[in-house]
Amino acid sequence: MCVSVIKGFNISTVFSSQAPPPSSNTDGPQVVPSIPAPTLPQQATSSTVQDEFSVWNLQSYPAMRKLISSYHPNDQDKVRRAYMKMGPCQPNNFPFPQKVMGKKNRRFNEACFLKHGSWLEYSISKDAVFCLPCYLFRNYVTGKGGSDAFVNAGFSNWKQQVEKLDKHVGCQNSAHNDAYMKRRELLQETHHIEAIYRRQKEQESLSYMIRLTASICVIRFILLQGLTFRGHDESDASHNQGNFLELLQYTAEHNDIIKSEVMKNSPGNNKLTSPDIQKEIVSAAAMETMDAICDDIEDAFFVVMVDESRDVSVREQMEVVIRYVNKKGCVIERFIGIIHVLETTSISLKTSVDALFSKYGLDIMRLRDNVMMVLVICKLALMHVAQKHTEVALFFTIASRVVTIVSATCKHMLEIVSREGSSEARGEAYAYQILMPTFDFVFTLFLVRTLLGITNELSQALQRKDQDIVNAMNLVKISKYQLQRMRDGGWDALLSEVSMFCAKNNIIVPDMMSTYVPLGRGRRNL
Repeated sequence: MCVSVIKGFNISTVFSSQAPPPSSNTDGPQVVPSIPAPTLPQQATSSTVQDEFSVWNLQSYPAMRKLISSYHPNDQDKVRRAYMKMGPCQPNNFPFPQKVMGKKNRRFNEACFLKHGSWLEYSISKDAVFCLPCYLFRNYVTGKGGSDAFVNAGFSNWKQQVEKLDKHVGCQNSAHNDAYMKRRELLQETHHIEAIYRRQKEQESLSYMIRLTASICVIRFILLQGLTFRGHDESDASHNQGNFLELLQYTAEHNDIIKSEVMKNSPGNNKLTSPDIQKEIVSAAAMETMDAICDDIEDAFFVVMVDESRDVSVREQMEVVIRYVNKKGCVIERFIGIIHVLETTSISLKTSVDALFSKYGLDIMRLRDNVMMVLVICKLALMHVAQKHTEVALFFTIASRVVTIVSATCKHMLEIVSREGSSEARGEAYAYQILMPTFDFVFTLFLVRTLLGITNELSQALQRKDQDIVNAMNLVKISKYQLQRMRDGGWDALLSEVSMFCAKNNIIVPDMMSTYVPLGRGRRNL
């Protein structure tokens, strides 16, 4: 759909008050009258045509034009169209010169313009007439008589001009009529290959935009509702292809324009429904959302809130939320991303947060307080240490599994599952019945309960939106003090509490004064 804009041609230079330049073609009589310059018809002075003439240095004088074949093949139709928009050169109110022919002075009859005005043109320098269509399309009609005389030297036999002009037009299949029909066809731009291709590309672009807009609207709805995209079976024979395809189909059924362009009516390689396309649109939506959040923050200070969790593949990850005050004075909290962390060290976690800030263009110097982030980093570090400690890791594994499979009293349900459950469930329940009533499990249970009890007040306080930073820092100091005091002198009290619980529940308490035997090694190897 490129449109050529051509500039620089001044039509007033075609005919000036001076005599026209002599033609390089010496064939035929040369007549250069010293008379006032004629004027061209009004319709031939449009700026668009003037601009088109300047690009290829086109000439309005018929005798001074280059052959159409001398132009580049890709430009020939453009040159022809420019000449046709300009129209034939027909001077108005011009005193055509006379010359002796036989015994009389004869000249061009201006009335011929009325009869053959659509193609006939006059050259002042040669005092001859030419045929514009034959000049433009002579390479298409070569071999048919009657065209060369009105293209090369021009026709100037004024004695028989009426008869000769009619003869030049000729019958329906004459060279002139062939050229004239090609002229009409070229002016009908809607039938050109370029125009057809342009319309096809416009229709393809429109269809693409309809499909893309429909997919974006469906994805926006799914994201807003927090639904899943994919289905278990997305084949055409499936009764439930997933939220995305089903909602797109529902939208198409209620909109004829969308229905005509999506699903089965779309090209096989351009449906815009593949999982990769869905992910790209979701990523684009996330970037647009982050741009809106950053524009809302501008140069304001903000607070980072971080929490930790695991995904289904048991990978550690951090959820990052920022809190700020917008232009209206309202406290806003926005979720900005999930970061998968390879290590739970403080340096690794800080590096991940810095990378997220850099990705979205957030200035870390505008970060007001980071107590929440420090707390979660400590929690992640604690979880990392717990995973490295076998007894603590086993405790968390047993606790999470028991919570998952048990919905009533723990001991009672485990007994039922060990008798009536599936083979896998019975084996798992039997193992828990053996591992849970042990001193190691009970000791870990009381230890974790004590640690979480110390940090619980701090955790609850930091989750309040109206939390004061000074109070939060005081709570951090208190929690650190309590943990250090427990580490220095709290083990005897903890061991006494665990021993009392074991005695009450008939759990064997090991002799703390006996020799420790690591698991898997016999006494003879000590």
